[in-house]
Amino acid sequence: MLSMRCLTSLTGLVVLCLACGSSSRAGSGVTATTSAATEAASALPDASSGAVATATASAKSLPCLDPDEAGCRAKCDAGDLESCMRLASMYNKVGDTKQGQHPERTRAIVDELCKKKKHGPACYYLGGLHEFGFGVPKDPDLAASLTEMAVKLELTECEQGMVRACEDLASSHIRGYGLPKDKAKAKQLEERAQELRKQGCDKGDASLCSSYGIFSDDREYLERGCNGGDMYGCQTLGNDYHYGNGGLKKDPEKARALLAKACAGGVLSACKPR
Repeated sequence: MLSMRCLTSLTGLVVLCLACGSSSRAGSGVTATTSAATEAASALPDASSGAVATATASAKSLPCLDPDEAGCRAKCDAGDLESCMRLASMYNKVGDTKQGQHPERTRAIVDELCKKKKHGPACYYLGGLHEFGFGVPKDPDLAASLTEMAVKLELTECEQGMVRACEDLASSHIRGYGLPKDKAKAKQLEERAQELRKQGCDKGDASLCSSYGIFSDDREYLERGCNGGDMYGCQTLGNDYHYGNGGLKKDPEKARALLAKACAGGVLSACKPR
C-alpha cells in the first residue's frame, strides 16, 4: 500500500496538497541553489567517464533545480512544463528565499499554462490560489470552476501517463477537492502514479527513478536516480545512510559522498553540516 501523504516539497503550495514528480523523506529538505560547493568534489565517489557522460546527458533532460530561477525560466521557455510549475512555486514560497515572494508572477505563469496550454496541474494550482487567496482575490466560485477544469484535463493526462496529474487526482479524492472523497480511488490513482514512475525510470527518467525509490522505499531506484543525474535522489540516499532511515545501517562515509555529490550538483540543503 502506498503512503497517502501530502506532496508539497517541490511544486505545490505550502498549504495545498499539490503533487510533484519527486519528493524527499523527513530530514532531507528539498531546496536547491545554482552555486556548487567546490570543496565537495574531493568527496565524490569514483566514476568512469562513461558514467559521468550518461549522468550529464540525463541531467540535461531533467526539470530545473529550485531555486535556479534562470535555469527554470530557460527550461520553461523551451517547453518544459514541469520547470514552469517549479518556477511558479518558487515565486510563491513563504519565508526567506532568494527571489522573495512574487505571487503575481506565480499567478501569471499558472494562468497562462492553464488557459493557453490547457495544462491540468496548472489549473489545479490556480484553483488553489483562488481557494485560499494566495496572491489573488479569494474566490470560491472561481476556484471551483478551475478545479473542475483541472479534473477534466487531468483525467485524460493521467490516463496518458502524466504522473503529476494522477497525484493531483488522488489528492482531490483524499480531500474531496473537486472530486468526491474516495480513499479507494485515491489509492488506485497513487498506484497508477507509482506505476508511471517505474515506467518512466525504466525509460531513462532519473527524477522518476528517485521518486519511485522514495515511494517504494527502494534504494536501488534511488541509486539509479542519483547515478542518472537526479541530485535529489543523491540527497535522499545520503540522508538515509546518515540517519539510518528505514532500518538502514548508518554509513557516514557513504552519506558524506552522496550529500557532497548532491551539494555539488546544486542542492543547497545537502551542503549543510550533518
